[in-house]
Amino acid sequence: GAGAGVWTAADPGVAPSPDHGRIAADPGAASDASEPDLPLGAAGAGLGERLQDFEVPDCDGEMISFSSVLSGAEAVLVNFGAGWCTECIAEAPVLETEIHAIYEPRGLRVMQVLLQDANIAPITRLECRRWRDRFSLSFPVLADTLQETGAIVGDEGVPLNLLVDDEGVIRMRVHGALPEDLGEQIETLLR
Repeated sequence: GAGAGVWTAADPGVAPSPDHGRIAADPGAASDASEPDLPLGAAGAGLGERLQDFEVPDCDGEMISFSSVLSGAEAVLVNFGAGWCTECIAEAPVLETEIHAIYEPRGLRVMQVLLQDANIAPITRLECRRWRDRFSLSFPVLADTLQETGAIVGDEGVPLNLLVDDEGVIRMRVHGALPEDLGEQIETLLR
């Protein structure tokens, strides 16, 4: 709706808007005086900061919170993506086969938050299910239909990967492709 945050694709066939790749603040959103709304151009959740809890529905409509995924985990990899994002498409199977399958038995949890579909529209639960099924993802895949996690992502857009320790502190923040040393970074957080 009007005033809602909008992501734009880095597609050469799409003319970039002045807000290309950013989420605009929703002027109708409730604000907490102790935690002001992040302005357009904000960096999002930062390295060494505690990741704020969020709760959005998964592909089937069940509400999933970050804190519930973190509970009992040694670490959590939170991936933010969109259906139009070529890097997100490339890393989805990697998240399943090279990260989740290998490190989940040792205490790592993976969760993916989808913000938009392939047409740059807000993600729907149906598109979320299609994404999850396309890549046979067995970890929680969330459909942020209202782009409530935009302040976490900041203005860099997607993909964004956050590696969070068992206290909820962000130990890695990487915009773009998964880093080659991700396995080593995960190992440092697992007992």
